[in-house]
Amino acid sequence: MAGIDHGTPDELWRRHGPRTALTREEYDNYLDGRPTACALLVAAVIACHTPVPLAELRRRSAAFVAPQSYRFIDDGELKTLLNGQAAELTVQLSLRV
Repeated sequence: MAGIDHGTPDELWRRHGPRTALTREEYDNYLDGRPTACALLVAAVIACHTPVPLAELRRRSAAFVAPQSYRFIDDGELKTLLNGQAAELTVQLSLRV
């Protein structure tokens, strides 16, 4: 984590929109009607080679909801959600230490 930013959805979009990997429409739909928003600023990103759509995450895990903040997941859930890319991500993370 590099930091946390707060503000109105418009303020956060102006400051961070280009780095969110979202379209403005997706962002607005996610924050629909919210007067304030919070952004978790990520220091390091590891891209998955095969993206897993939100609908697919929900199909794989009935308890899955898009996080409103961060959450910890166990190894079993990680394997279920990441298309078998968990081992590759573990190696990438260990190389950063």
